[in-house]
Amino acid sequence: MNTGKIDPEALEKFLLEDALDHMIVNEALDLLLLVIGEKPAASTTAHFEKLSPGFEKFVEDFSDEFDLFYVTRDVEDTHPETDENITGSSVFFTDEEERLDMLRPMEQATNKDIGKFLGYPEEAVEAFETSRGFREAYQRFEEMMGDEDVSEEEALDFLEENTSEKSYSEKFDEKVEEMIQDGKMDRSDEKYLGLVSYVPRIEEESILSAVEEARRREKVLKEMDEELDVSVGREYLEKILEA
Repeated sequence: MNTGKIDPEALEKFLLEDALDHMIVNEALDLLLLVIGEKPAASTTAHFEKLSPGFEKFVEDFSDEFDLFYVTRDVEDTHPETDENITGSSVFFTDEEERLDMLRPMEQATNKDIGKFLGYPEEAVEAFETSRGFREAYQRFEEMMGDEDVSEEEALDFLEENTSEKSYSEKFDEKVEEMIQDGKMDRSDEKYLGLVSYVPRIEEESILSAVEEARRREKVLKEMDEELDVSVGREYLEKILEA
């Protein structure tokens, strides 16, 4: 954790007053973790709309205050099943300007590229990529079909697994409940998964690792509050853990 150059008043203003007007608390938490050196990057998304002038000003002012670099990606797409037009804008932040090269050119950046940029664990990058929905799963299927090292059966198994009636989140929730029922995870641990921004792979080791990281983050946020004499960490923990 690195809090040496942080202005406590600015931290509270941006993350307690401003950020939550424009994004969900989990995205704001990632920005906080980036600012204190606990994450290499973070992102926030305005779904079904472009960034408002107020949102754009927040991005600019926040980046100036905490010496961050960022790029914005506007998306206009069509849902593969409903033909519904989908728009949105995402902002990707980092304190290492060269890290933005991982997303360039932006129009070609894949979910895997984004997962790596955000610093997700390697196994979580795969989970992030395969939990984004039908379009991404089908694109990956097409890539596998064109890969000489992947059999047609493997490609078809991947497509079936990732386009089943149950969503990734539903299957993930079922695995967590199974672990709780089997005594491999406490019920109280479940809420801590909200403190990690990535989606763990649906397997016991990855989920328990995510819980461990979440509890570490809880400790870091409490230490940050004490060092800076602020209440940001405590209020974020309350919003996520007591939701």
